[in-house]
Amino acid sequence: MDKLLKKWNGFRHKDQGSEVAGSGALVARTAPLSLLPQAFVGASNFKLENVNLNVAGGNIVTNNNITHIHNHGSLTVEMHEAFRRLADPKGCAWDPSRVCLPDTRVQHIEETCSWINGPIQGSGSAESFLVAQGAGSGKSALAHSICEKADNDKRLIASFFFSQMNAQHCDVPSLMAAIIRGLCSIGEDVRKQVARILVEDGTLASASPELQFRKIVLPVCASLPASRPYVIVIDALDELRDVSLLKLLRDSMPRLPPTFRIFLTTRPEQRIMMYLEKNPHIRQSSHPMTGELSQKDVEVYIRHRLTNAHYGPSITPELLTLFVEKTEGVFLWAATVLNHLDEAYNPVKELGDIVASKSDHWKESPDGTKQLDDIYERILSQMRWTDTDFVRMYHIVAGALVTLKAPLSPAALAALYSPEGVAIDDVSRICVILRPLLDNTQPLRLLHLSVQQYLTERAPSPYRLDSALNHTKLSKLTLMALKKELNPQNIPILGYSVASDAGDSIKDPGSSGTKVPELDRKSIPEHIWYASRFFNGHTLESSSDQVDDSHVRLIHELLLDPRSILEVTASTGSVVDLGAVRKWVAGLNVQIATPPLPLLAAQSFYGVANSLWAAWRSNEVLKASKEAIEICRGRLAADGPDLSVQSLLVLSMCVTSEAYLFVWPPQNQSCLEISREAIDIVRVLIQESPDRFQRTLMRLLMAHASSLWGLERIEESLQPSLEAVELCRKSASVDQQRYGPDLATALQRLAYKLRAGLRFEETVAVAREGVALRRQILDNDAARSSTNVSSLASVLSLYGAYLTVAGRKEEAPAPLKEATEISRQLAASDFREHGRLLASSLTKFACNLSACQKHEEAIRLLAEAIDLIHQGSGDDALDPRLPTPLWALASSLTKLGRAEEGVVPAQEGLAISRNLLKLNPFFKFAVAWALNILTATFNACQRYSEAAPLGKEAIVLYRELAEKNPSLWEKSLGDSEALHDRFYPSDSDLAHSLYTYSVSLAGMGEHDAALKEAKEAVVVLRKMIEKFPDKFQAKLADAVKLVGELEASEKL
Repeated sequence: MDKLLKKWNGFRHKDQGSEVAGSGALVARTAPLSLLPQAFVGASNFKLENVNLNVAGGNIVTNNNITHIHNHGSLTVEMHEAFRRLADPKGCAWDPSRVCLPDTRVQHIEETCSWINGPIQGSGSAESFLVAQGAGSGKSALAHSICEKADNDKRLIASFFFSQMNAQHCDVPSLMAAIIRGLCSIGEDVRKQVARILVEDGTLASASPELQFRKIVLPVCASLPASRPYVIVIDALDELRDVSLLKLLRDSMPRLPPTFRIFLTTRPEQRIMMYLEKNPHIRQSSHPMTGELSQKDVEVYIRHRLTNAHYGPSITPELLTLFVEKTEGVFLWAATVLNHLDEAYNPVKELGDIVASKSDHWKESPDGTKQLDDIYERILSQMRWTDTDFVRMYHIVAGALVTLKAPLSPAALAALYSPEGVAIDDVSRICVILRPLLDNTQPLRLLHLSVQQYLTERAPSPYRLDSALNHTKLSKLTLMALKKELNPQNIPILGYSVASDAGDSIKDPGSSGTKVPELDRKSIPEHIWYASRFFNGHTLESSSDQVDDSHVRLIHELLLDPRSILEVTASTGSVVDLGAVRKWVAGLNVQIATPPLPLLAAQSFYGVANSLWAAWRSNEVLKASKEAIEICRGRLAADGPDLSVQSLLVLSMCVTSEAYLFVWPPQNQSCLEISREAIDIVRVLIQESPDRFQRTLMRLLMAHASSLWGLERIEESLQPSLEAVELCRKSASVDQQRYGPDLATALQRLAYKLRAGLRFEETVAVAREGVALRRQILDNDAARSSTNVSSLASVLSLYGAYLTVAGRKEEAPAPLKEATEISRQLAASDFREHGRLLASSLTKFACNLSACQKHEEAIRLLAEAIDLIHQGSGDDALDPRLPTPLWALASSLTKLGRAEEGVVPAQEGLAISRNLLKLNPFFKFAVAWALNILTATFNACQRYSEAAPLGKEAIVLYRELAEKNPSLWEKSLGDSEALHDRFYPSDSDLAHSLYTYSVSLAGMGEHDAALKEAKEAVVVLRKMIEKFPDKFQAKLADAVKLVGELEASEKL
């Protein structure tokens, strides 16, 4: 044989053969066996490769070339021929280049591998694992990963990936052939057994898949060792229209031995799920592949793609975050966007437009939205559009799904739509049909925003859904549900705000009065929760020409007595803005008369506003209190003066003015205007009823003073503050228990105004009186309420800060320590309520310690304060409480020679200050201060090139502030180490910036420029010493020393 091989070795042929899977034989486009040379009949252990065979009578190698013939003696020529006739599908197996990225789909892979490697039940049957998820959720990548895992463990028998792009090979016969060929890969004995079966019945190679399964697969599998699992992976059942495979999976696959594991993926189409669901041998994945849980995996994928994209480094972290959120955990949408960006002229701008839903290119490009639309349209086209019952229910249920503002369960959706004759079974049946377009979780939601956009904007008839029509329908349905079921029987807490609208009662923020009780969403009927939260949104998006008289009546009935809807929305989230609804109705062109709202409605708005004010919910207070004011004005305009209406008006104006001061940013001008108007009204009312409106006037005066202070009109703010104190002092002398807390509050606010006016000794005296009064109030409180305890802690902390800034810092630690201890006890019992107070007390105490050069102790307290603030529920990037402890921490670390540790807090303080400046120009001072801190910190680290531009920016900001308000600039002392003790910058701040900038320039070797800045710092500080002889001597000495050093270096 070796001689024959040598003789024929030179005769090569171009055609290449294909491998018979697992058989060890390679046969491709062979000549009929009858034409093979007789010399090889019965021969074994020979190999012919790339040869031409010439025999007597002619060359038989024409177009039927024998390119490879292997014979290892194990299979006969007949067996080879039988394998040749068995289908050999191409392009259907798993691909290692398409597996999931590392660290993605971890839960899904672990769950599947645990199932594969789980215990094998000796008397059981084969099991299947079904992943039925929506379009584009990443099912195929998961299937490729499962193949890789199983293949690495030597457990993969066959993999088959259906695809309409490979229709020639993607059918059930090809799948069965792949399984049979995969079985042959198990070992030589299995190959022989399969081969013998094929030879014995020559029809089996081309028989039906069911027959092949019964005659080949079952007998072969029955004889396999039971010591290991055997894995078959079948992906994308939805790509196959032939139901024979579904029947096979349901009815025949369980007949396989229990060692077999069949992994399946599909879109959850009804035609497929009706065969596979609720079968004991088919389990489903317990983890969704879209939504929030999938977003981390999608982010890994996006980052991976961007690392290989030329524009990747230009994608900002903020834009990346928006992109990830926009994917909603759907891989297909992310992949389609990234593919689209690869061809975009300006990928970064295009991505920004896509996430903002502003890109026309994305909507029109064939590789953009249209690609997704094609998928959605193909899914919808398979539904029952000739069935009128289905079409009606599709437009109701799918119309709801594209319009809902929050997901709902089928039961809740059915309850809302019950007036339309919709039952829960109707919702469930439609959702089963729509499952490929839904997120595979409860409650009901669409797979992705792009599905909603397609159905409401681009889908052809009959798939298109009218968004405005469905908003109108949902508005009316939610209003009907509220009218029928929003009552104390369903929601027992209703009515809690009634006590808050009685008499001249105005709640203090944080008081122990009637606050808003929290109502868990699960404690009320789901459809009522939804109706209360979103009826207004649906109403405002309704089509005005589709709103009938009965719809308008429903809205007006709600506005006539709004207490219940206001209370339930305040208790479940945020109070509803009924003002917007009222204005929307007023703009409708309808025939039905809508009379002015009664005083009852105003009382409801005020009562809820007052309860919200007690809970510090200032923005929501304004939604309710402004409506109360509007109604009262309307009643007075229509009916003339009425004491009850005027009383409710000024109470509403009072709580409104106070709330304006506590929104972010504070609306000082609005507070000034409404408090001034209310004060004028109250002064008239007091003449008729002297005792009734004293407390209201006092609070209006304090709000008025605070608005003037916020508008930087310091001197003007003192007069109403002093008047408020005198009013309270007079009332407290008559009724200490009732008016004592008001006097303490008035004193506290007066002290703050005096501090801003640089009247330090008066500040300390007023603050001391406030502390004594708060102690007296607490002593008289047998229950020692947390409100009175926390009020004492607050005034003690402020008193300590005032002592520090007044130059009496040695006296400050005692009240500051006491305030911190009280705050710590309160926070330990209720952190949510008192954590803010503890953080503030710690910060003020630490600033005093720093001023006393006790930096180690200060650092410990500051670190605790920062940690407490981070634990809160606010946005750290916009939290005005954070900069001061961050700056103080950086400063103390720098003074202890640990400047490198101070860089991070100084940078964080600057970043937050810049964020706050975008919201409120008041924070320009904070930014300048933060720049100073970071400049000094960088200087201490000898990072002068990083410090210099920051120092230069600080100087520019301080000059701008000086030009903006020169009178405040001139009056400001600027001697405090803590920004929260400061109201306006001064020349001392400018001098400090000039000094630190000079140090930065000197460190960079720019001595001439440094000398110029240092000399100006000396000039400014000498000017300050002329006004304040006992201040700034040390700073001046440092600046003079720097000038001397720079001048000496010039001479060298």
